[in-house]
Amino acid sequence: MVRQHPAAKGATPATAIHARALGACDPTERFEVVLTLRRADEAGFRSLVSRLEAGDPDARPVSRDEYEQRHGTAAQDVQQVLEFARTHGLRVVHQDPRSRRVVLSGTVAQFNAAFGVQLQRFEQQDGAVLRHFRHHAGAVRLPDALQGVVTAVLGLDDQAKAAPHFRLGPPLGPDFRPARASAQSFTPLQLGQLYGFPPGDGKGQCIGLIELGGGYLASDLSAYFRQLGVPAPQVVAVSVDGAQPDAGGDPNGSPRRWRRKGFNPRPRAGGD
Repeated sequence: MVRQHPAAKGATPATAIHARALGACDPTERFEVVLTLRRADEAGFRSLVSRLEAGDPDARPVSRDEYEQRHGTAAQDVQQVLEFARTHGLRVVHQDPRSRRVVLSGTVAQFNAAFGVQLQRFEQQDGAVLRHFRHHAGAVRLPDALQGVVTAVLGLDDQAKAAPHFRLGPPLGPDFRPARASAQSFTPLQLGQLYGFPPGDGKGQCIGLIELGGGYLASDLSAYFRQLGVPAPQVVAVSVDGAQPDAGGDPNGSPRRWRRKGFNPRPRAGGD
């Protein structure tokens, strides 16, 4: 019999605070879990980062291919995880030595058996919204062969871990008036003129925005750029571990977060 030990990270999830247990998850429910594996030559990697941060002139950044060769996941480590998946009937969805991740798909029953957990279904009131999520009691466990190989097991618990914290300020009293208050706002084009931005429309450039909650409506974007009088850029929503944007929510207290159900959230995949 293969002994099992607590996983290095995500071994014991945070308690589902202010949530009500509804019972065991449907054993046939299927979802995905991300395994993060150890980095090859961890000491060499940390040494390189320290030298770069210190401005060592002899230290140089490495290319993506060189990084994968020197600091990606070793082939034998990936093979051990694949064998673990086969043993428990889990399907390998994706493997990437460069990012040190292996994505596994399986049922609740299969993941319960593979990681020694009991997955439960919970509900939690979040402002006016009643949310449901999957959570597990006890430590995530791994066999001897994966001790030190797997550094995190992510996705068994799909409770939202990140949310925006913006709030709308209360109305100002009649006896209080901010100094130099102004109701005027500026468009990006006006700001560019005020600050003397060089000419150009950003053609060929790409920027990324990380959104931990909420989303956007394509109709709002179209109306905004039409009002500016400039062509709308191509906007691509990039899912992180299956998360999908949700443009609804109350900005004054109960933002609707990116949820990961059958399609996966994750900003939450880092939460186990």
